[in-house]
Amino acid sequence: SDPIPLLVPIRTPLAPMPDPLPDDLVLRQARASDIRTIAEHRAAMWVDMGSLHVDAVPVMVAETVARLGPALAEGRYVGWLLEP
Repeated sequence: SDPIPLLVPIRTPLAPMPDPLPDDLVLRQARASDIRTIAEHRAAMWVDMGSLHVDAVPVMVAETVARLGPALAEGRYVGWLLEP
């Protein structure tokens, strides 16, 4: 089969970050249950930057989940999330 292309010419405009952040958002440390969300977000960022083809997203998400899960559990990865 053909290799999955890694580049796409897609750019998404950036939304401005509110300053200060709204009071209804809570900043918290990532938990094991967040790993898939983090992996999907990372893949979406690469697609938005034009550095990852959408067909490669499932592979990137799976690989990221496989690596970040143990890294988070062992303290080698620390993440922060905002949630309502």
